[in-house]
Amino acid sequence: MQRKKILEKLSSEPYYSGDTNQSLLLHSTGHHPNNSEIDIPIVYADYYYMEALLRLKKLETSK
Repeated sequence: MQRKKILEKLSSEPYYSGDTNQSLLLHSTGHHPNNSEIDIPIVYADYYYMEALLRLKKLETSK
């Protein structure tokens, strides 16, 4: 499943913050066309990451 691979990659050392800062993800993009918030930790990106993890868990437990 491609989605699971993406989430596994985001959860790996190069992307996952751990104790580095308060955000979960180290590399996020806020508004690429405006060249704004590029490759930085963004709290609302963490929200979508957590939402994806919860949806994956729900899909896997319903099988």
